[in-house]
Amino acid sequence: MHSTQLRWSYGAPKGRDGDRWQQQVTSQPLDEFVKTIIHAGFGGLWLDRFGYADNGVALVTQLNTILETTPLESQDQRYVFWDLAKYTLKLKNSLSKEEWQQQSANLWLPMQWSMDWDEGFHGEERNATDYWRWCDSEGYLYLHNRSSQPATVIFSAQFVTPGDTTTAIKIDSDILNDTVTSQTNQYAYQKQLVVPPGRHKIKFSTTAKQLVTADPRRIFFGVYNYRLGIVTGEGNK
Repeated sequence: MHSTQLRWSYGAPKGRDGDRWQQQVTSQPLDEFVKTIIHAGFGGLWLDRFGYADNGVALVTQLNTILETTPLESQDQRYVFWDLAKYTLKLKNSLSKEEWQQQSANLWLPMQWSMDWDEGFHGEERNATDYWRWCDSEGYLYLHNRSSQPATVIFSAQFVTPGDTTTAIKIDSDILNDTVTSQTNQYAYQKQLVVPPGRHKIKFSTTAKQLVTADPRRIFFGVYNYRLGIVTGEGNK
């Protein structure tokens, strides 16, 4: 099928803005997820039953209840599709024009930002509770504010030095300069900063010892559960 008007959420390059947005959206409670994709402009929701252990039975039931509609199904019943037009109208009628515009603006706020881990940092790893990136003795993070205005943000993370008994991390950039020291090999870090429009290079370096392991990578420290909180008049987004 070819079209210049249809747009899809899938697929997005791993680790890029579209991927990060999808991960954030799909982690929401189901009713909030539906509202979010409607504010983002989606007119339909498509589901592949093969992606679920129960063949999607529970999820289809919940979506039917939320959307108050019967979906279309493929002949083999693998694919399910909901038209969101009726629920969109219901949602719009429950809000004033100003409330609708504000909720839509809040939705796109995180899309104006990106954290790009670059030279020195390895790929993201995760388990059931945490996510992290290992790094050489130094590494670079690019923080990109695509909006036209400076903004206040909160950067939070946990620094870990698995090859040493202490934590010593130095941070250098035009927007953040700091030194983290701790007598343990892990440290919870949080800093509020003002970020002007544009792309900002942040250097992380450590005096910690290299982790001795069979892993061929050079690992000196790790950054766990990193997060960028965008501060607005309504609080953290």
